[in-house]
Amino acid sequence: MKYKIPIKFLNLQESGYHIVVTASINESDELILLLDTGASNSVFDIDNVLFALIEKKELISENQASGFNANIESMFVGEIKEIRMHKFIGRIENAIFTSLAHVNNVYAAVEIKPISGIIGGDFLKINNAVI
Repeated sequence: MKYKIPIKFLNLQESGYHIVVTASINESDELILLLDTGASNSVFDIDNVLFALIEKKELISENQASGFNANIESMFVGEIKEIRMHKFIGRIENAIFTSLAHVNNVYAAVEIKPISGIIGGDFLKINNAVI
């Protein structure tokens, strides 16, 4: 079955645009998630209280030399059992949890609401997404 999920463009002033979707996780309130086709994994803000009840294990990786996780010390992995985007319902078995304060600080500087997570290529591939 195909679903059309509405996307929004955030104007980062002279830096360009970011694409976001709204979602709910485990029947929570509306979340703003960055859609990043270049991110290998979906990453969520560990500091967001909506993720507090998700059981997480520390992620130990030998390959943290580049990309998003290059300078991040604490990363955890857990399962998001239900994520809703418009009429689509899915799950993320190996969601990464870490602080997204560095991303949200940039957004705050240009007066954009904070994001709760980043939807990455893992989620897009598993769900056969077409953008």
